[in-house]
Amino acid sequence: MKYLKLSEIDRQNYTEFQNRDLTELIEVSKKVSVFYPCEVLVKISEYENKQYFEYGVIELKYKDLVFNIKYWDHKKRYDITCCSLHNFKNITNYTISHSLKSFKEPNNIGVLNLKKITEWFDYYVIVYQDLQKIDLDNSSKKDAFLKSIEGLPVEWFGNGQSGEIIKNGVKFSFTIDVTSVSKKLELYYQVPTSVESFIQLSQNNYTKQNN
Repeated sequence: MKYLKLSEIDRQNYTEFQNRDLTELIEVSKKVSVFYPCEVLVKISEYENKQYFEYGVIELKYKDLVFNIKYWDHKKRYDITCCSLHNFKNITNYTISHSLKSFKEPNNIGVLNLKKITEWFDYYVIVYQDLQKIDLDNSSKKDAFLKSIEGLPVEWFGNGQSGEIIKNGVKFSFTIDVTSVSKKLELYYQVPTSVESFIQLSQNNYTKQNN
């Protein structure tokens, strides 16, 4: 499946897209475009050289950010969301939700006008900048951790997302999450509970092969 602009759809197959959802979407886009430029994008699938409508969105752009606007008939209001908030690699949906709640939302849009639309744009710009700082901070912390274990005998697991270092009867294990690095330090569980192991550990010369 892929997104296409309405202008990019093969007109010979255009009848495949004539359904209630798309018709309503086009009508809403016409109302929005009176106040701000927008474009209908259609998610389609292809089968036997024909294009089939999956769903559509109304896309708007502001200060290099991408937005969607949707009209809810039962609520009688327009909702604007910012797709660009999901572009970061070092934050989670919880991070996004927390940031959204940290700033005051504009009033709901019942009747469209440019001021109301741009108020929502500016709100999301503030949220985006907040998430940008969090993402950079999380990235820097993970980079610093990886730098700190360079040259150490790490045994990696999970496609490089976790690992462990065993030395002198001590195990240091870690997991690199989306937002942070969790770490754990413990005695190596395969160390025999013997006087010999105790002496070696206390003298800091225990090695794994002595098990």
